[in-house]
Amino acid sequence: TMSNLGGTPRFTNNGILRRSVGTGTVTIGVPVTQSSTGSSEVLTGTLAYAGGGNFSNTAAVSLSATLDFNTGTDTLASGFTASGAGTTQLTNGTMAVLTSATASTLVTFQNFTHAGGTLSNADTVNVTGTFSWTLGTISATNQPKMRDGFEPLMPGFQGVAFNDLAAAEAAIDEATAGFLV
Repeated sequence: TMSNLGGTPRFTNNGILRRSVGTGTVTIGVPVTQSSTGSSEVLTGTLAYAGGGNFSNTAAVSLSATLDFNTGTDTLASGFTASGAGTTQLTNGTMAVLTSATASTLVTFQNFTHAGGTLSNADTVNVTGTFSWTLGTISATNQPKMRDGFEPLMPGFQGVAFNDLAAAEAAIDEATAGFLV
């Protein structure tokens, strides 16, 4: 565990931060800056970012391993990619996704679990494998009885009347990731 015991601690990753031994959790409890040359590799167990940070490059997560964003505000820059057969997850705090709707600038996860916390600024997030949503609110409904009492809702959802094809076509633009019926 790396934690804040006073002062202004920060961990700047310009190389490879590799979690490679043991099955437990290694926690980094200070803000992390992962530069454009930095990357994270989780080969075994869990690597937990618990101090917030800025991530601008890549992460590789092996099968049965987990990269956990679990406290603070973690900002994933446009083009951030988490690959591998393991799981990247948000369990607490805020994950701010800075992205646009072009393929080269998407934030991409191979496998992603939203188990808590807030996923913000996420107009477009690309998940190429398994997406699991185990905790959070349902924002993708126009039915007040389903939404009321669960605010704040996630931004980025737009509703149109059922069976109104013209309205659906008008709502779809270059930033649209998908639609639910």
